[in-house]
Amino acid sequence: MINNNEINIAKFCVESALKQGASAARASLTKSIIDSCMMLNGELDKVTHSADRSIYLYIYADGRYGTFSTNRLEKDEMEDFISKAISMVRMLGEDECRTLPEISRTATDAKTGRELDLYDKTFEDSSSESRLSRAGELTQYATLVKEAGKEGFNISSEWGHPFSIISEECEYTESFEDNYVCDSQGFEGRHTETSFSAFCEVTIEDKDGNKYSGFWWEATPKLNELDLKQCSSNALDKA
Repeated sequence: MINNNEINIAKFCVESALKQGASAARASLTKSIIDSCMMLNGELDKVTHSADRSIYLYIYADGRYGTFSTNRLEKDEMEDFISKAISMVRMLGEDECRTLPEISRTATDAKTGRELDLYDKTFEDSSSESRLSRAGELTQYATLVKEAGKEGFNISSEWGHPFSIISEECEYTESFEDNYVCDSQGFEGRHTETSFSAFCEVTIEDKDGNKYSGFWWEATPKLNELDLKQCSSNALDKA
């Protein structure tokens, strides 16, 4: 989660930009976490974890506009970064239509970031074990191979051709993003969101050696709305 110190740094960036000659400024601070478990043919293939913290600055100076970003959030470094950013903006062409939105048109109810109900507290209890377990629910490789057998089987009476399973790739991903925005007009807003997604791709081969693949992907901000068990079957139907 974005903490109070980081919020103060975002506000500091806006104040510093104004002190150094900008006519207006906006800061957008984002922190995110993404965890994924990938399965290949029913076995764990790869686990990834990434965490990011960055701030985007939107600088308006002398009728000109530019955007800049950094993941270095130290105040002494930010002052020099902002000074150079303003210098670069002044080298750009004028853009008289580029301004901050009127304060009356901005949101006033984005205080906590959870007003849209896109944050699932389940994310807080997640662990490497629970993610691996959900990835295990996602894969249906063993069942698909068992059903197909050595000679393959008919996917449906409608299709009517025997096939065999070549491979199944599955990926379960959880992510979290917290975003705080403030500008020189006094606007402050926050948006917090979680995401849970499932992806499967199945490749099959018919009796003549022709290969086909299909995939299925779905995502939702609430874990209990994600259908893990049907993803692989849907990918097979697509193939």
